[in-house]
Amino acid sequence: MNKIIGLLAAFALTALPALAISGAAGVAGHVVAPDGRPVANAHVAIFYLPLHQVDKAVATVTTDSSGYFAKEPLQPGRYMLDVTVPGNTSACGVHDLIDDTVTHVTFHLHAHSGCAPVRWHSAMVNGDQTTTAYIIH
Repeated sequence: MNKIIGLLAAFALTALPALAISGAAGVAGHVVAPDGRPVANAHVAIFYLPLHQVDKAVATVTTDSSGYFAKEPLQPGRYMLDVTVPGNTSACGVHDLIDDTVTHVTFHLHAHSGCAPVRWHSAMVNGDQTTTAYIIH
């Protein structure tokens, strides 16, 4: 009996870490210059949508020398990623992060000053095409 209890306790201890991260999502990817070169030290701000529910980024990361960035865990949901680099180049995108999945993205920089004041995003939801406007304050 003690052996069975010991085995169950050992199983419970190994299963608890997996349960703690179950349902977590993440995002990872690369930032590249217009000529295709990786961009080091790009600032990636991650905002949970809809924006009217937050007043600041839920996370920020910086790209490494190969232009790579990653952030996990994040709660599943829709996020806007705003990438900026000194010299007035940036990129912006809206991505749905799913349970137990790291979403991979690539940002191609272009010259402008951050996300546009209004960002239109189209997506397929339950088989229907929908368009949503996110107002950037």
